[in-house]
Amino acid sequence: MDKKHPICALWFLLCMLCGAYGQDTGHLFITSTPFGARVTINGRILPEKTPLLLRNLEDGVYTVRIEREGYESTVQTLEIGDAPVIQHTATLVPLFVQIPLSGKAVSVNGQTAQDGAFGFMIPQGTWNISNESGRIMLDPVYPFHSQKIAAKSATLIFATLTLLSGAHDLLSPVEKSAFLSPFTFVCGASSIAAGSFWTGYALHQRTFTASVTSLPLNSYEDTYKGQALYNEAEARLTAGSIDEALDLYSRILHTYPYSAYLPGVLYKTARINEIKENNDVAATLYSLLITTYPVPDFYDKSCFALSLIQELNKEYTRSIQSLRKMVYADPGYSAEEISARIRILEELEAEL
Repeated sequence: MDKKHPICALWFLLCMLCGAYGQDTGHLFITSTPFGARVTINGRILPEKTPLLLRNLEDGVYTVRIEREGYESTVQTLEIGDAPVIQHTATLVPLFVQIPLSGKAVSVNGQTAQDGAFGFMIPQGTWNISNESGRIMLDPVYPFHSQKIAAKSATLIFATLTLLSGAHDLLSPVEKSAFLSPFTFVCGASSIAAGSFWTGYALHQRTFTASVTSLPLNSYEDTYKGQALYNEAEARLTAGSIDEALDLYSRILHTYPYSAYLPGVLYKTARINEIKENNDVAATLYSLLITTYPVPDFYDKSCFALSLIQELNKEYTRSIQSLRKMVYADPGYSAEEISARIRILEELEAEL
């Protein structure tokens, strides 16, 4: 007994540690408006873009940075451990301003609007607006324009003084020890210094102007553009016009891939196809929701619905895998209920 006691104690301690590690984890949903933002956690850039689900994170403090081109980035510190499932949503503020313009003769920073482009997304800042030969011209104002003008003026002034003083020195009949007077040297040096600043500002302005990016509105994703279509589709669905609603949902799927309405559209499109007994299409859409657009409102529902379709097809192993992906962010499901279903599926699988 004495020899076995240390082994039993070690085994008990190992079990306790394993149990502790199994409990001290959480799941984190990260979403952004609009979707498609890059996520960095504790300095590590994740390969996936928002929305995404990070499973089985150890308890601790995490610094989450979310960034997307054309938007201000956000940084938030989260603590895993307070709840088994945490959701972090970031609403990104655009760095671009929408400017709708009528007509085709529009130029923004040298970029002319193409046919069908009714406006531009331009960075926030100060812009010059002018009218040239019937064309509206928008050009970014260089932020150091006043310094550039001052350097240019100083260069011209000191250069003029240098020429006048130099001419006076050459024509003056008074004998001097030096070829040019000190005043001429000072003016010349000052004109060279001011000219260097002027040249530097001119080169920097050229780089600045080239770096300012304007985008046609019709080529830039706007997360709210699908709202009207979504509301119309919801109204058609409520009225019982399923085919019309499905057509509107499909338009949102193909036109606005970064819309915040996309997960809801995917789920309802999958449900409609399931009702129509298009189970293959429904399963594809549920899988897309689970892997590419995981959000708490539809994640567990999609896992469960996909599991039912796979069970119907007698794909019991895959059905069990779908159920085990659930994180119980949806209060409509319980771990006990899902565990019971898994046991039934395992029995059905054993009978094959």
